[in-house]
Amino acid sequence: MITRRNALSLALVPPLLAATGCGVGAARQRAYTTDLRGKLSLYGWQATDEVGQAREGYAAHQLSHIPITYDRANFDPQKFTALLASGRVPDIVVMMRTFIGTYAAKGLIRPLDEAFDMAGFDPRAHYYPATLDDVTMDGKIYGIPQFWQPFALLLNKRVMERSGVTDEDMDLSDTERFLDAVRKMYRGRHGKPQTLGLYPSITDSMPDWITAFDGRLMDESGRPTLDDPGVVAAVRFLKSVYDVQGGYAVVESYFQSFDQFGNGNQYVRDQVGAQLYAQWYPNVLSATAKKVSIMATPLRDRSGNPFACSQGTAFVVPKTAPNPSAAVAWARAVTSDSAWLAAGVARAKTVHDTPGGINTGLFTGARSADDLVRRKYVKPSGNADFDQVIQAYYQVVRHGRSIGASAAGLAIRRELANAVVQAFTGSKPVADALHDAQTAALYGYDKV
Repeated sequence: MITRRNALSLALVPPLLAATGCGVGAARQRAYTTDLRGKLSLYGWQATDEVGQAREGYAAHQLSHIPITYDRANFDPQKFTALLASGRVPDIVVMMRTFIGTYAAKGLIRPLDEAFDMAGFDPRAHYYPATLDDVTMDGKIYGIPQFWQPFALLLNKRVMERSGVTDEDMDLSDTERFLDAVRKMYRGRHGKPQTLGLYPSITDSMPDWITAFDGRLMDESGRPTLDDPGVVAAVRFLKSVYDVQGGYAVVESYFQSFDQFGNGNQYVRDQVGAQLYAQWYPNVLSATAKKVSIMATPLRDRSGNPFACSQGTAFVVPKTAPNPSAAVAWARAVTSDSAWLAAGVARAKTVHDTPGGINTGLFTGARSADDLVRRKYVKPSGNADFDQVIQAYYQVVRHGRSIGASAAGLAIRRELANAVVQAFTGSKPVADALHDAQTAALYGYDKV
């Protein structure tokens, strides 16, 4: 019952191809209607486990009179642009919410508000406000949120106990105390780590670390702010985390040796004291529940407030999609409470059929769906550690924060990735790396 998060590596985000003038304007934009008919095509939708398959089955049943075809490849910006240019435009595309602002600003995807109004559907009554803020530009909603699996600090109690560290030490309102806890939990020999005090998971969670330091990646208008003092402070702190454990290259190399999804994972072997992890990972660890001793605590900002950034994927409709009305209807169906309850049934069966299985819940883009699945299927497991971890993730999801939407969403993500690697490896001072990143991201913003 391993669920791997479909994470997009910061370091591998490709540049957005020049999409204006690619033939999109030549095709006709179809009006929304309540008369659903025709065919439907999806790009980027993956149903690789029982959760996705159950939701897909529910949505297909709701639109049973409409033939549906699926391109299940991961979303790729270059492929998406090529599809638009060729005229082979899908009706629905699944992409990271970070990217939506860029495509909205270029006029390549369309707002969904009119379709919601026709259906009498209020998205703000269903989806978490933070997830909708991720996909809102100039007051218009351009995406239908799918998953939101929040990050929290997943702690190794054995490592903490032998190091004299408590969960209260892992509070960023006191950065020196936090960094001292990392030092205490770290173990190394001859310059090589044996136990990391903290693996910060920067590939997926940089927005969370930046938010913890009261930084922001963009302002209210979507303009990049990569040289914001809070961003600089977050990157400097994370560089210190790497430096006290041997440096960026050493830590990342050691992390690559972890058997993250196996019976010898880093919590079984006590190779890490703490890691910032998304909610899906406790599901992985449940296979080795008897071999690990864990707890979870939320990431906190400098004022001590718990939070989680609402990153994840969403469904968008290209501007010239052949069947936009059915596209919105399908995306609403697959993110409905009923679809998530169907997924809850499927997951509960998997847990029941798995010896020692623990139901860690399903985390969606909608609070009502989370509450329904939790109430019906997430019961005390008999393992106090896992019950506490599950509870912690359900608590932090109440404190969602959006990083916002920007016309330079792709550029911000790419330039931030380049800057943090330059800073961590020492090829540039932190402030210089972020200044250069801001210059490049701002150029992309102004160009869009």
